[in-house]
Amino acid sequence: MSRLIFWLHLIKQFHDVLPQFKHEMRGYLFDVLDELHNQVVHYDAESLPEVVEFFQEIDMMIHTAARPSDFIGVMARFDDVEGVIATMITQDASLERIREFTHNILESLDAAMSAGIALTSSGQETLAICKNDFEQEDLDRAQYCNLIKRLQSIRLS
Repeated sequence: MSRLIFWLHLIKQFHDVLPQFKHEMRGYLFDVLDELHNQVVHYDAESLPEVVEFFQEIDMMIHTAARPSDFIGVMARFDDVEGVIATMITQDASLERIREFTHNILESLDAAMSAGIALTSSGQETLAICKNDFEQEDLDRAQYCNLIKRLQSIRLS
């Protein structure tokens, strides 16, 4: 009987905090979406059909998310689109913008490591090589594309 009471109490607690969870997750995801949109605008990729479709779809997904798994699905979509947007930027933006984009990725990885997020040992090696490659001032579009793909392959430990 005490087990049943425990489970009923746990379910009630979960039910009580679910609205707050939804509210906070929506706020967080809309903040991420806004930042992503600002980056897309900055790199002149906001009018590309794939980007417009993504923002419309993700906005609807965030508004309709009801269960924790729905929010996980939204975050997975962010992961899916990251490579697509990076490819679009590297194909359509100027070399100066691509270099800036690459620099921002490198800074983000450095900030994550400074905040205590660890990379795998192969990720650390890849990052070191990428930083070295980035220091070359005369990279062409294909070299930046390759560099960005290698940076995207870095995983956390």
